[in-house]
Amino acid sequence: MIKHCWVDGYTLGDIDYVNSPCLHIDVDPVCYEMARKQIRYRTFEGTHFWGEAQGLVSFFYHSGSPKAQEGFGGSRFTLPMEDGSIVKLIGPWSSRAGVMNLHFPPCLDVVFHFPGQVTGLACAVTLEFAQAAARSAFDAPPSLSKYTRLVFLKHKDRDGDEIKYIPSLVKDANTQHLGGSVVEIAEV
Repeated sequence: MIKHCWVDGYTLGDIDYVNSPCLHIDVDPVCYEMARKQIRYRTFEGTHFWGEAQGLVSFFYHSGSPKAQEGFGGSRFTLPMEDGSIVKLIGPWSSRAGVMNLHFPPCLDVVFHFPGQVTGLACAVTLEFAQAAARSAFDAPPSLSKYTRLVFLKHKDRDGDEIKYIPSLVKDANTQHLGGSVVEIAEV
């Protein structure tokens, strides 16, 4: 599925943001569609729904209240669950990888690019998929050649409401500090 990947808005070893970093991945559209159709969901407390297939992640949040059905313009979603059941949601919200990481396996927000298309598609992938993309298809930009490794920094926000995996170009380090929070490096 992975053809090439790169990071825009580099986070360098000193954690200075040039821009908010994002992993971009060129993918095969046929493989993407196959994975998307294979996603099966699990739930946390009946409000958070998370599914994965071949590293592609999808998630929703819905409070369950009939009065809170405005997400996606009130669209209806049918979610095939891991246990074989079906859950139907009306107007769920998308949520964020950082919030889902509190309850499910690690994932991060990325942008997928398809051949011949100018814009990308916002997606989420497992940390494992992102690490595989970095191992197999990442080249450091020539202008930043001294930063030789792409790693994913695990960052917990101060309130403990999110866990993010931030793509970062580093020289060599085992831990970093970001906004006063200890950050672990998820090696590639």
